[in-house]
Amino acid sequence: MTTPLFPSVRLLRNVRPWGRESSDIRIDENGIITEIAPTAARDNAAGTVDGRGLLAIPGLINAHAHVDKSWWGHPW
Repeated sequence: MTTPLFPSVRLLRNVRPWGRESSDIRIDENGIITEIAPTAARDNAAGTVDGRGLLAIPGLINAHAHVDKSWWGHPW
């Protein structure tokens, strides 16, 4: 189980996943995306964030390493 970064957010309204059409992204209590659907007219209930039509993309994490070029364990 993961700990969500923003545990109170349950719905991201009016965002554009990967730059596509405006969508709503529903998130469960574990921080897992459970639904991506076309943006619907909904009230701003608790746990809702209005994305204002901005992009929705995965977190930018550079998780690669060039082990063959790192010289781990060797003097510089």
